[in-house]
Amino acid sequence: MRHFVFIILFFNLNSFFFTLLAQDSLVANIYFKQRNFGKPFIADRYAPIVKLAGGIGLNLDEYNINISRKSKYILYNESILGTELPIIQKSWKHKSLSLSIPVSFSVWFDFTEKRTSPILNTDYRFGALELNFLKTLKSNSIKNIGFKFIPFFHESTHIGDELTISRIHDSIPTARVNVSYEAMEFAVFINDPKNIIIKNNSIKVGSKFLLNPKKGWYTVSHIEADTTKFSPSIRWIEPYIHYQFQNPEGLLAGKNKMFVFSMALSFRVQYGYPIYYRDDQNNIIEKKNNETYKPSINILAGWRFHYSPLSTFGMYFRTYSGLNYHGQFRNIGKYQFFGISFIYEN
Repeated sequence: MRHFVFIILFFNLNSFFFTLLAQDSLVANIYFKQRNFGKPFIADRYAPIVKLAGGIGLNLDEYNINISRKSKYILYNESILGTELPIIQKSWKHKSLSLSIPVSFSVWFDFTEKRTSPILNTDYRFGALELNFLKTLKSNSIKNIGFKFIPFFHESTHIGDELTISRIHDSIPTARVNVSYEAMEFAVFINDPKNIIIKNNSIKVGSKFLLNPKKGWYTVSHIEADTTKFSPSIRWIEPYIHYQFQNPEGLLAGKNKMFVFSMALSFRVQYGYPIYYRDDQNNIIEKKNNETYKPSINILAGWRFHYSPLSTFGMYFRTYSGLNYHGQFRNIGKYQFFGISFIYEN
């Protein structure tokens, strides 16, 4: 039934899309043009934009290969390389529509570990297509309303080789978990700034939906993990709400820059397989873990610098608290990160 609903929604939205393209009001030069509306919020962890981030994060035995480091927080690099490949973008008097392909790659890098400076985890994301639509309203409170629809979204993750070797050396029963899934995403947003330098409040509400709930968010191999310690996923939806405020005026703004505050609150699925930690004698202890929803919040505040109408660079202070969002470590419900992000948006 779920797959049937997804298919019906997909074909209805595509029919809507191509009906608009067939209207006589369309003109040439609509292909491979970057859209100027419906841009992702910078606090969105899945946003296909360039983020170079460094800061302090919670240090746990699950991903700490240097057992001599007992610090609660250590320095990490959390960076994302992403972009949206434009296919079609067209604007009318009161409507805008675009079709693009979002891709991104993220890395979690323990660069202060003295022996190997290991890459802890990498995430690869690819959306087959992304449809964005915006309609301008004749209202003082709500300027516009729109939606984002990705009918097929794939993510696969891999922990670093040094970490895998370390887990095998410590005889951890879950050396590697193959987090790999296909999902659909749908979101509605209001008061999009349409890439204009104005004072603005925007809100986006949406969710990811697993396309194959029976497969779940991950699989395990008996070669890499003790499969008896895993149970299938039962939760197949991850809802979220995003908010973003921008202001080119006031004490925090200035020439060619404006203040931006962005917040992403999500209810992520905490994966239901064991967590491992060391006791005072460095023995590996197993803690059973049940799948549940974990509220997680990501906040960025800083400045966006404008050098052209469609290209922006920003520097932001960032704080995060909630589920560990890195690959197979999404079974860990507690993770914090505090740092600085440098972001480039197309």
